[in-house]
Amino acid sequence: MSSIKESIKEFFLKRKLEKAIKGNSADRYSVPFARAKSVGIYFNTDNAQYSKQINEFVKGLKKEGKQVEAVTYLNDSQDNPYDFPYHVLKDENINLFGEIQAKKINQFINTPFDYLFCISDDLNLPVKYLLAASKAKCRVGLHAENNELLFDFMMSGSKKGDLKEFIKNILRYTSHFAKEMA
Repeated sequence: MSSIKESIKEFFLKRKLEKAIKGNSADRYSVPFARAKSVGIYFNTDNAQYSKQINEFVKGLKKEGKQVEAVTYLNDSQDNPYDFPYHVLKDENINLFGEIQAKKINQFINTPFDYLFCISDDLNLPVKYLLAASKAKCRVGLHAENNELLFDFMMSGSKKGDLKEFIKNILRYTSHFAKEMA
């Protein structure tokens, strides 16, 4: 029974993803990074060894005066190795019709962040929907086949799993956005 339920949920979530990709009316442009005030971050908690780099990244953004809000996707309970508050999207937050039932996650999706950084190369269906439906002005992530419509700016990864290098590149490239680009 559970697999039938999951298949139905997946079907509707895929439809919502397609609709979000085609019909998202958010204004997409990049502001100069130095003037950016709000940053959304999606990160993957599966790899605890990355917690130090993610903590440093968030701390650095806050030190620059940016408001930071973060979300992660979680299947099981895990220890919290992070030094900042974040919202959790869980499978149980998605109903049979693929609708996210978590208020904080829906608020995250509807917030027009200056930048939304996706710090993960492992994007499952709920996360793809979160990125596609996001009202962020500029969505930044790693380049991957079939994810081109989820991001406004994509970077090639140097080595698989080199998070420190990826974060360094995010900051380097977005800091070069000197004027607004639409």
